[in-house]
Amino acid sequence: MVGRAVGAVALAALVACRDDDFRLSAHLRGTADVSAAQELTVDGAVPSRLTLTLDDGEDVRVATFDALRRTRDLPLVGLRPGVRTEVTLLAEAEDGGTATRQWHVRTPSLPRGFPAVEVLALDPDRAWPGWTLLDLEVGDASWLAVLDPSAEVVWWMALDAPPSDARLRDDGALQLLLDGGVVRMDWLGRQLQRTGAAPDPAAEAWVPAPLVEVHHEASPLPDGLVVLDRAERDVDAYPQSYGRRRLGPAHIAESAVVRLDDDGRVLLRVPLADVLDPERIGFDSLSETATGAEDWAHANGVIPHESDGGWVVSARHQDCVFELGPDGALRWILGTPAGWGPPWSGLRLRPVGEVTWPYHQHAPAFAPDGTLLLFDNHNDGRTPYDEPVAGDVHSRVVRYRIDEEARTVEQVAVYEDTATGPLWSMALGSAHELPNGDVVGLFGLLEQEGGVDDEARGWGRHSARLVEWSPEGDVVRDVRLRTDAADPGGVRSYRAWPLETPWTGPPGQRGAWSVP
Repeated sequence: MVGRAVGAVALAALVACRDDDFRLSAHLRGTADVSAAQELTVDGAVPSRLTLTLDDGEDVRVATFDALRRTRDLPLVGLRPGVRTEVTLLAEAEDGGTATRQWHVRTPSLPRGFPAVEVLALDPDRAWPGWTLLDLEVGDASWLAVLDPSAEVVWWMALDAPPSDARLRDDGALQLLLDGGVVRMDWLGRQLQRTGAAPDPAAEAWVPAPLVEVHHEASPLPDGLVVLDRAERDVDAYPQSYGRRRLGPAHIAESAVVRLDDDGRVLLRVPLADVLDPERIGFDSLSETATGAEDWAHANGVIPHESDGGWVVSARHQDCVFELGPDGALRWILGTPAGWGPPWSGLRLRPVGEVTWPYHQHAPAFAPDGTLLLFDNHNDGRTPYDEPVAGDVHSRVVRYRIDEEARTVEQVAVYEDTATGPLWSMALGSAHELPNGDVVGLFGLLEQEGGVDDEARGWGRHSARLVEWSPEGDVVRDVRLRTDAADPGGVRSYRAWPLETPWTGPPGQRGAWSVP
């Protein structure tokens, strides 16, 4: 099951209407799985445009749906927790006729154990006026949540297990990885489709695919998906320690890049040990996975390179990102030169100017100008093949420009300033360029702020920070999510996904938000 009840279902009471120019049936109902959302159904005698006004006594928000339609079935997302909201619906026909309906909705308070959300910095005139989808894990509890432009929680859904790679698809559905498969769902907690080896009776449609276990990322394509699938193999020569270069047999976890069509057929499968050197390791490559394999590569990201038809992959324990061509051939490697022998050393991108290499990075993402953004956790600041580095390390968001023809890489921007000094997130994290040119980074597993451990501050061991920088590098939004010492593990958040609007109906039914 994807969603479960989060408390009392929000109640919607029809309180007023006026004389209508045409017949209109409209209902607003709460749901059991997502008590922070409402389901709006509209059935009119004629096609109409809709305007929804949400007034909770403190904020007024307006959503407009300009397409002429007679019937609609939409989620109402954007209700603040623990308040009574007046919802007014205005339907306008093409001939000027109107019909109105009005409800009062009381949304439940945030569930017990939900992390505190603290705004450390916010410049509302410069920050992007969009919304943010992110996953949250506190102890045994897991949620998906949406923050509005002021960083207030306006939607949440409890999950039975922590998801990864929760995002909004172009078709208006949510997509997340759960139980080794790719799940599509709506904002009311209903499963629409599951792609994977194991069927799910809760999904309306199951797309069987010859996969073992999808992990970390699944990137939608116009005609399918590209995913990371669990894969393992035996090798004869594998480093037995991080120090002395003694080799021996091992059973390693390698992962595979898999391209699927819409019917779940495999169009391409590339095991990573076929393209990278299995005799090269990074820190944590000698740790064991849940199946007992040596965690050699720890692939944690795969995205399409739309300009050339390839796939860019992040391998955390190899401290590099690399590109595969449409045929699966290795094109280039972006990362430290340490530990690479031929032929891989010849495929490394040469640095132009001063370049600081990423270490244990996450979430590659292309910006509109073709540059590559990474969340660089920067663990250890080196590989086992380098000498130790002096001083503390901290995490950052970094932007690289790659010239594939010249086989070079240039570091064009670093985003690391925050309201509280340097941050270190040992794992997790993401980075995106926003529509206004700002960059947002999620520090998803923070242990330190400004060199001070979270536990020393009386919090849980981990927290999360969502930081937005302007094109000039100024911090225009900085939000902390944390628990106190009563939840000793603290907060984990895998990725944050920007949303231009919380209205997520099918294309042609989406609305646009404004604040009067």
